Amino acid sequence: MTIPITQSMCKAATGAVISDNNILTVNSADCAVENSYNGTCIETARAYEFVSGYNDMYLATGTSCNNRVYILNSSFKEIASICFPACNGPILSAYAMPCNRILLTYRNKITVGNYNGNFTQTVDEICDSDSEFISAVPTDNGILFAYTNGSYETLQYNRCCGYTDSCILPSNIRIKNFVTDSDTVYGLFSKGYPYRYLLPVVQGCSLLCPNENDFSISDCNCV
Repeated sequence: MTIPITQSMCKAATGAVISDNNILTVNSADCAVENSYNGTCIETARAYEFVSGYNDMYLATGTSCNNRVYILNSSFKEIASICFPACNGPILSAYAMPCNRILLTYRNKITVGNYNGNFTQTVDEICDSDSEFISAVPTDNGILFAYTNGSYETLQYNRCCGYTDSCILPSNIRIKNFVTDSDTVYGLFSKGYPYRYLLPVVQGCSLLCPNENDFSISDCNCV
């Protein structure tokens, strides 16, 4: 099921988390987290470009220091931050993993880091000038990637059992990052500005390939 994501004043969400059956979003411009269902806002210390959830905390990236990951408590108050070396460029997404590890996505590299700000493993690299990573998220059964491939964007699910599934997104659909909820991973997709949608892309061990008909709805009344 496709879930439209809207923000007040028709701003475009750049990151989202699901918490207590609410969808909470950031937009990289406002110092706030907004509830997509009722429009209420939680004031934050800064504007966040990206946010992900793990147990009772959140990881976020800002807009001015893109090699730093901020740790937020359940009330979205900053309680710590981790500064990673800037050699890989800006951090595009950060997802918590077991054993105090964080999966970090950069344009040309996906790495595992720790809470001391060190890299512990390189998961994958891209050397092709026509491709770059968009986001990568850990799942119970592997890692889900999103990357550009020429003018298209591709989802690739590398499962722990050695199997790999992939699908190419429709040409007018773009993915921003991923949102996890129980055994489901949603993609945060865009179709024009400011329209954003959540759509399941992994359930259990299965990769679900979106098609253009999934995005035929919109309920942001922008003029």
